[in-house]
Amino acid sequence: MLGRRNVRDQLTLAMRWDDGLADNSGSVAYEYCLTCDSAMSRRFVYDGAPLGQGTTQGDLLQGQRFVYDGLTLYRVDQIYDDDTGGLLDTDDCRVWWENTTMPALLGGHLAKRDSNGISDLESVVR
Repeated sequence: MLGRRNVRDQLTLAMRWDDGLADNSGSVAYEYCLTCDSAMSRRFVYDGAPLGQGTTQGDLLQGQRFVYDGLTLYRVDQIYDDDTGGLLDTDDCRVWWENTTMPALLGGHLAKRDSNGISDLESVVR
């Protein structure tokens, strides 16, 4: 496992190798918001490196963007392929998970909505 950290000692890249192979079998990259008390703002999951490429990242498999209200996680957006060019970190996002909160005096947590990934219109309210 290879890990890279930023100046605040937060993990920014983790790579995994399978038994004795020269190429990584997958990696996860993290970005942090330095103005939001270093809360995680984006997470990317990459496929393993192309054969013979060692530590380079493969194709993007999954991307998430985290949206905060103060220090409370409000919403998680998922990056989706909006064209035929494959999944990129610059593609559009859709709501994947959302929290609705209210003042703590009233209970703090009001509702949660999860997207099932099949359609933007289908969601579950709990």
